[in-house]
Amino acid sequence: MDGKHALRIPKSMLPQAADETKNFLADYFAGFQINSVCEEDDWLVELVRENFTYCEDFSLGKTPLHIIPSEYNTFQFSSNNQCICLSEAWIPYVWSKYITINRHQEKLTIIHVDDHADLMSPFIIWDNDKQFDMLTKRPISWTDPQSVKYAVQSGAITIGSMLTPIVMTANQVNVLHLKQNVQTVYKVLKKVTIDEGLLYPGAQRIAIERDEPYKKSHQNLYLKTSEYGMLKDYILPGSTVILHVDMDYFNNRYNGSTSWKIDGQSFDPPFDEQVSEMKKLGVLIGEVNSVTPVSCVYIGLSPSFYPVEFWKTGLSCLLDILSENSIDVSYIKDIFDKQFG
Repeated sequence: MDGKHALRIPKSMLPQAADETKNFLADYFAGFQINSVCEEDDWLVELVRENFTYCEDFSLGKTPLHIIPSEYNTFQFSSNNQCICLSEAWIPYVWSKYITINRHQEKLTIIHVDDHADLMSPFIIWDNDKQFDMLTKRPISWTDPQSVKYAVQSGAITIGSMLTPIVMTANQVNVLHLKQNVQTVYKVLKKVTIDEGLLYPGAQRIAIERDEPYKKSHQNLYLKTSEYGMLKDYILPGSTVILHVDMDYFNNRYNGSTSWKIDGQSFDPPFDEQVSEMKKLGVLIGEVNSVTPVSCVYIGLSPSFYPVEFWKTGLSCLLDILSENSIDVSYIKDIFDKQFG
């Protein structure tokens, strides 16, 4: 369960040109470090789960956590309904703990405060009415937290796909994606399967589509907006409400790229502007909570996205603001005091 895998993939399943194959594998296995070697009939592909410590100096003592990079993928603290983590791939595991106790999630509202949608397809397939980790062949049940934990550790659930399995667990779902500097978009959120053509040809991989324009007659909504006030209108009455905050919403200097300076598209506001956004968010979530209580709070620090210089002050400020607006983050605050104090 260390996130390391060695796979043999027939050449016939991949592009003919070596450079095209390497590009294809990099896209397909996003979230992994990849070493690929062309052999006579196959490509040998070695995967190591990415820990996203390549944009800053994360050596011991260089961050407020004082842990070494090899521990970053395992850093998560969670109760049944609160979580603080570095890799947000852990969030479906925490959700599985919640629904194991609180089953039959008919309606779910996810307030997704993030610079990314996180609705990619995880490495999970259907086979005989059961779901399986494509990388380890282990079965997965969303009301068996240990099986979900294995899927996180293997890399089957990545930071870019972590919302997808959560969406799959409820009958009616609204994903309300708060993202800075975007035009408002309404799309139908569709739970689908797609053909898995590489590792398990013919198998069906779980996935989300959000292409069709949304109408009120549709059951599931994906809303992307920068307008705080719009979210309140789309909280499903009587639903379980998840608040997920990726700290890269407030500053995404690196966006997971070492060439961020060259790219020239860095979102790097100073701390006072981040605090201003945190206050707006706190007011919104407080208003939501007064009508439909927020049941779960998940916060991710996102190394190589949110700059390490803000981890301690940014998280402390956000927790204080949420608390001031009557959001229960007591478990996370206790962990903060122990880990960052």
